[in-house]
Amino acid sequence: MTIEKLNEDVQKVLDEMSIIEERHSKELSPFDKKISDLNETFMDSKLVDKNGNTISVGMTISHNNIEYKVIRRFQQCLFQFLGNPRVVCTTEKKKKPVEYWAHHLIEFEIVNK
Repeated sequence: MTIEKLNEDVQKVLDEMSIIEERHSKELSPFDKKISDLNETFMDSKLVDKNGNTISVGMTISHNNIEYKVIRRFQQCLFQFLGNPRVVCTTEKKKKPVEYWAHHLIEFEIVNK
């Protein structure tokens, strides 16, 4: 067997694997969306300001007269969700992202949706 023949045979197997992976991905896509939706619903209930309003990406929130732009919402997941939802924010002055957990956010207020 030559290296060319080996590479040709391996490529055929990789092509077959690619077809299976694509089909598998399409079959799992609705389940991935369902998990994502459940996670978003959980975070909507936990990531709230002092008035009970859900904090979402793109909103401006305020605490102690400092405004923060929400750039991300997430919680960690290691085999299962860890129940530690938080937002990542930046300010106009400091572009370095800052994380605030749900228990911090109850002291914040939404300024701009």
